[in-house]
Amino acid sequence: MNEVLEKNKKVILYMNNKSYSNQIKCREYGHVLTCPKCKIPLTLHKEKRIAKCTYCDFTLSNYHVCEKCNSSNMISFGFGLEKVKEVLKDLFPNKTILQIDSDNLKSIEEYEDAILQIEEGNVDIIIGTNILTKNINNSNIGLIGILSADRLLNSNDYRANEYTYNNIAKLIHNDNVIIQTYYPKNAVIKYASVGNYDDYYEQEINRRKELKYYPYCDINRVNIIGNYKDVYHVANYFKKVYNRVIDGDVLGPVYDVKIKGLKLILKHNDYEKVIKVYKDTKIHFNDIYKDLLLSFERKPKEI
Repeated sequence: MNEVLEKNKKVILYMNNKSYSNQIKCREYGHVLTCPKCKIPLTLHKEKRIAKCTYCDFTLSNYHVCEKCNSSNMISFGFGLEKVKEVLKDLFPNKTILQIDSDNLKSIEEYEDAILQIEEGNVDIIIGTNILTKNINNSNIGLIGILSADRLLNSNDYRANEYTYNNIAKLIHNDNVIIQTYYPKNAVIKYASVGNYDDYYEQEINRRKELKYYPYCDINRVNIIGNYKDVYHVANYFKKVYNRVIDGDVLGPVYDVKIKGLKLILKHNDYEKVIKVYKDTKIHFNDIYKDLLLSFERKPKEI
């Protein structure tokens, strides 16, 4: 970065995480601050002075104090764009830094103004999320850094390889690109870094075929929300009937904090039979569990 900035070139740093850190923990009690609804660790947004749940947007302003022992000896772990920006300000105090993400740019006008600032040479370092992979093609960019590429590669989604390849491949048009990773020999990262789509596609399509993912199988999610004991009864009934009448796989049941209930992931090639099992299950338990919510998603966002 020093070498590039000394030549009056610009630097782009990409990371798919807007927060300051991923976790806040008490040094005394060992307690990690979590969302009271979703039970997942809160992320720190230092500039806004809040801790936030990435699932339900619950916010906590008093994150400096442990809710278990009232200690103020708190520490944060991990890093996101906010922390990157803080470090950059210390390293390059005389350089102009522009952050581009959905929190900082909330309209088309703000995004276009940011692009104009880059084109006119009014900024030195640009940091941002996925939005950086679009429409930024400046001949004066001397370095692109992809931070923590493994975060996306290891995300809990069967399309993680696809997302990782796409994000890296969109940024390698520059002559000087550095990818920060613990897995430099990972095939997805290697193929993306040289734009080798054919070999990446061959590997990925074979993996999806072996594991029965799209496009070889339709994937659906069944959500079951209600009393703890009741939802497991319904889920196991659904799974038993599904396995008996459908040639496919069913994963779960597992508890999902986002929906505060159980989820089943279905892999199959017979949508009509799946719908029949779903409707039959709803009818079978309708009179037994009045407060039960059984829902069906055609294209789940994640697995």
